[in-house]
Amino acid sequence: TAVVLNKPTGTITLTADSMAPGYTSSFNLHSSAFEVGDVLIVNVASNVDVANYNAWGTVATAGRADVYLKNISSGTRAEAVQLRFALIKGSST
Repeated sequence: TAVVLNKPTGTITLTADSMAPGYTSSFNLHSSAFEVGDVLIVNVASNVDVANYNAWGTVATAGRADVYLKNISSGTRAEAVQLRFALIKGSST
């Protein structure tokens, strides 16, 4: 699955797919704002119990980042988690 959002910040609402304990899902986030050397900050929004998840991302190539969501609870979760992201411009040198 891929998401296209050509902005340096935003909110993404995921589908409420079932996630077993310890399961990590991922997707590609495409944006013309992403460049090699940038830092992507990803947080779980407060629409769910944020203690149940870890979220992170990394700019993989110019125009594309990989975003991850891990269920760190002891139970299966099926929630439409909202992720907020912000891009910090970096340097590749």
